[in-house]
Amino acid sequence: MLFSLRHLRIAVAVLVMLVPPLSSLAYVDDVARDFKPLAGIVIMPVQGEFLIDLDASRGVAIGDLFAVVQPGEKVVHPITKEVIGSLDEVKGVLQVTRVKGGYSYARPLGQATGIAAKDTIRRYESMPAVFWDYTGGGESIFAELKNALPTLEWQEYAATQAAKPETPAAVAGSVGLTFILKGGSLEVRDPAFNVLRSYPIAAAQPAVTAPVPAPAAPVNAYAPPAPVLMPAPGGAGIVAAPAPAASAVVGNFSPAIIRQNLEEAQRGVWVSPAAQEALVGVEVGDMDGDGRQECALLYAHRIEIVRLAGGVYEPVANVELGAARKGLAVDGADLDGNGVMELYVTAAFDKSLSSMIVGRSAAGFEVKKTNINYYFRNVELPGEGTVLLAQEMGDLHQDFAGPIFRVQLSNDEIQQGARVEVPNPVRLYSFAPLAASGNGGVATAYLSYQDNLQVFSTGGEKLWESSDRFGGSEEFITRIDPTKAPQDGDNTRDAYMQARIGRGEAGEILVPVNEGDWFRARSKTFKKSKLVAMVWNGTDLIEAWHTREQQGYLADFRLADVDNDGQKEIVMAIDGPTTGLMGSRRSSLYVFELQ
Repeated sequence: MLFSLRHLRIAVAVLVMLVPPLSSLAYVDDVARDFKPLAGIVIMPVQGEFLIDLDASRGVAIGDLFAVVQPGEKVVHPITKEVIGSLDEVKGVLQVTRVKGGYSYARPLGQATGIAAKDTIRRYESMPAVFWDYTGGGESIFAELKNALPTLEWQEYAATQAAKPETPAAVAGSVGLTFILKGGSLEVRDPAFNVLRSYPIAAAQPAVTAPVPAPAAPVNAYAPPAPVLMPAPGGAGIVAAPAPAASAVVGNFSPAIIRQNLEEAQRGVWVSPAAQEALVGVEVGDMDGDGRQECALLYAHRIEIVRLAGGVYEPVANVELGAARKGLAVDGADLDGNGVMELYVTAAFDKSLSSMIVGRSAAGFEVKKTNINYYFRNVELPGEGTVLLAQEMGDLHQDFAGPIFRVQLSNDEIQQGARVEVPNPVRLYSFAPLAASGNGGVATAYLSYQDNLQVFSTGGEKLWESSDRFGGSEEFITRIDPTKAPQDGDNTRDAYMQARIGRGEAGEILVPVNEGDWFRARSKTFKKSKLVAMVWNGTDLIEAWHTREQQGYLADFRLADVDNDGQKEIVMAIDGPTTGLMGSRRSSLYVFELQ
């Protein structure tokens, strides 16, 4: 037994867990969300680990800790005879190591001899928790955390301060969570002293003030967390391009960071406030019909719509996509011709496609249609401009099947328009037509499944192939692998999407280059990135320019007038380097001026 605890589970405490805690500290709400209790069961042991019946759709993440609970004697009220709780015993702890579709892998911490199939598990319940304050003034924060997470077994503030090490370090025999408050951050570490979560302390960061009053918010507007800038890159934003002019998006930031921000703006680079979750995609267009461009930021389970203008980062709306769906890509189009861009979101649900349409209605932004079995992608076609295309998902052996076609909308229903003829093996993700090639006709640039950049003639002849890797994507759909049997314990595979290829103002092909872990079949991660512009001369694709290398993964990009200044900018969704045991990330929008 990892640790022996008997505790009284009172029904009132359960009700407290279900009500979001009221907190004057913004990050406490984030802590309460990340460490909220969740119940499940053990499915079966597998090679030293255990399968549990919870997955990402329930909010499970790598590193989560689950107490394995042995039900105990019921607690009965002596007068009403009502069962008000039970005396349960924790007989072990499991830590999630892999998250799959419908289940997750978890390894035991300590002895696992008593853990068996059908055992009840509860996330972050009945576990010891200590709070180390290295600021000298965190007792009120401790009280907030204790109130927000009542299912943890908290040690008292005074006792933990007296016993804490001089500097944060692992303590032998630790079996619970360690909350560490130090200058500007709150860290949460697991029993092995790995970082599970890290939160910026809002009180230590000056608030952002807008230079002009914000306009009236739409029906479903929301207030985001206090913004924090990711470290901005140094040097010129575009390499081998004319020196950039001062950015039109500068902003009125706090004195603590305005010097750095102005310096970067003079180099033509602007970085948005950071979000504490990974970005998946980005789209720019007029989404509410007011004549101004908005920016849609796609995260795994939601879309945030913002506006950048006159130095202000203005949240407009937040649209929840549902915890069970996983957003993979976002592309916009005005298919009904009303002057307003709708968002066509490629999304996965339970090993299949379940794409959706998000748009503006009288009530605000909302999901207007779902369960669409199409991938979507905007592609610039010769003589047509940017066109929304789609392709179906195939059987277990084919991730893409059927023709690539132009998307049409009739009575709010998706219709297949004219086909787009492409050479084999080109699929929807990811290709872009090139200018007329040396042998006549329109060649096609394509990213292979191995992320080599290739050029094909209209007849399907391969004209050119890169020796280096381009693209790189961390987005995937988990699918059944027909080559594996269910009794193997894991009969799935991850079908990765390809990165977007775009077109520059001068006809260049714009291709992301992500550097990092290319070779793992699962859990790809990239740590450095840039956007490269390539020009086709009829024989070779030659680099014309590239953006400065960023620390982090380039999830998506756009060439659009994102700040409403009449000039197009390069807009990149960047996920910062992975940190901690859980692989958590912070993300920001990077804007590069072209001139």
